[in-house]
Amino acid sequence: MPRGVTLGQMVEDLRAECQFSVNAAQGTSQLPTLKRKLQRTQRMLWLTYDWRYMRVVKDIDVEAGQRYSDLPAGIDWEGVKFVHVSYAQRWLDLTQGVDECQLSASNSDLDLRQDPIQAWDTIDTGASAQLEWWPLPAVDTTVRIRGLRSLKPFIANTDVCDIDSDIIIMFAAAELLEKEAAKKALATAQELLRLEKVALAPSISLNFADGGDRPARQRREINVAYVRT
Repeated sequence: MPRGVTLGQMVEDLRAECQFSVNAAQGTSQLPTLKRKLQRTQRMLWLTYDWRYMRVVKDIDVEAGQRYSDLPAGIDWEGVKFVHVSYAQRWLDLTQGVDECQLSASNSDLDLRQDPIQAWDTIDTGASAQLEWWPLPAVDTTVRIRGLRSLKPFIANTDVCDIDSDIIIMFAAAELLEKEAAKKALATAQELLRLEKVALAPSISLNFADGGDRPARQRREINVAYVRT
């Protein structure tokens, strides 16, 4: 299925799909709306589904006693699907969420250390959002992030899409068209998704799996960075 199609070409394809006027003046006035619709549709599809060809693995070296790490380049917070830690030659799932319950058990503020890391969270430490680990590791370790790579810029006419252009166009057309035409466009978009064999994006693991099993795939929540003062 077509990926790597330019935004400029997709605007023309969307215009044709919706049978919009090819009048130059009217076409120019519609251009910002059509571009924005395509940009937003691609991002919503990226957030909602697990695109196999966009999966990435990022390893982070975490030193003993280290509490915070930067998110690796090439992946956004919304793209994080699974977080694991290397321990005793195994990869263990980490729970998302660090609050007073965890800190009461092993207080990072007091530099208490314990292996393995069991939980992670997103926190604004001042300069930017960072990953927080709990408990603080007693020895150097490696954390692995699995998820979807960041979307490439999709602003200029020469920028290209990351996701199948036909899927993007048909979902965008379903929003722009009316009644029966919109239903047909949506049905086509859903059939294209089926052919692409994409699943809903998995959620972050909510349970620490001692055996390192992969968590169930569910709709995931957007990561929110909290400010700890």
